[in-house]
Order: sequence, then structure tokens, then C-alpha cells
Amino acid sequence: MPSPIELAENALRQQSLRGRKDPKIAAELVHFLEDSLRRVEDNERYLVFLMLLGEHADHRRFIEAEDVILKITHECSDEPLAWIEIANHYLYVRQDNKKALNASSKGVETARKKGSFVVHALNTQCRIARKLEDYDLLANSIADLIAFKNPPNTPDSAYECDFLANLPEGSIDSRLISSLKELCEQKSRSS
Repeated sequence: MPSPIELAENALRQQSLRGRKDPKIAAELVHFLEDSLRRVEDNERYLVFLMLLGEHADHRRFIEAEDVILKITHECSDEPLAWIEIANHYLYVRQDNKKALNASSKGVETARKKGSFVVHALNTQCRIARKLEDYDLLANSIADLIAFKNPPNTPDSAYECDFLANLPEGSIDSRLISSLKELCEQKSRSS
């Protein structure tokens, strides 16, 4: 028997195949995901919340998305991925850079406490700092990425460098940029 998370992921795939713009299908999926929240283990609730957040954002239902964010921050505040996705939601969907920065800071803090997804949280914080043109924060986040040693078998994402493209001359110490690029290349060769 598939877990509720697997059922939710399958429902999302089916909706994609049948057409994400169909309001009836979208409503069925939201109902299914909301129902899944009652059946999943506590440690999996944030995954369903993130699926709901994505679904509401995809259909530009921002009030509902904000309600999901409030639930995530209340029920899943110790999950780094939840904060990272909230930061991405505010950065890319709502285009509220201040809220994105606050959520990414919480994501970095939570990731460090939990010991997982630190690189992912710092990558996100780098993108937000870049968008805000906060080069001090960007430099500090890059330095944190370089200094971080991910323990073996710890879930995380790859080191990324997309936020380094077209930086204004002198905005970030060139040694930091070179070190991060080298780290990105090393990690991509070893994976």
C-alpha cells in the first residue's frame, strides 16, 4: 500500500498529465492534499504542506498559499526545507524580498540546528542576497558555503554558483568567487 506522501505525489503527476489548468482537477488535488494531512505521520506533514503551497502558488491563489505558509511556520518550524520553500515562494512568486530574506535566514538557522540542507539553505540565501544587491550578505553566505563541511550521508543539495553570474566588479572578493567556483566544480565531478 503506498504511503500518503506517495499517493499525493502520484496525484500531482496525474494532474500534470491531465492538464494543470483544469480548475476541477486542481480543486480535487487540493482536497486530496488537505485530506492527506490528516493521514500522514507528523514528520511528513511539511511535505504535504509544501505540495499544497506549490499547488496554490501555481494557480495564483495567494491567500490560500499564505494560509499554508502560516500552517507550515506553526506546525513545521523545525523543518529547514519548509523555510527554504517559503523563502523561494516569497522570492519568486510573491516577489516580497524582505519576507524571502526573513524566511531564508530562518531556513539557514533551522538547517544548521537540524544538521541537514545547510547547503540548500545557503544557496537560497545567496540568491536572495543577490536579488537584493546585498553584497555583504552574499559574501558572508558564500564564505559560509565554502567553510561548511557536509557530514557524509546527510541530505542536502549541490553547491551552486548561478548567483555569481554578472556580479558588479569588486562587489565580492574574487578569492571567495574562485573558491566557490572551485568547490562547485569539485562537487560536480565527484557526484
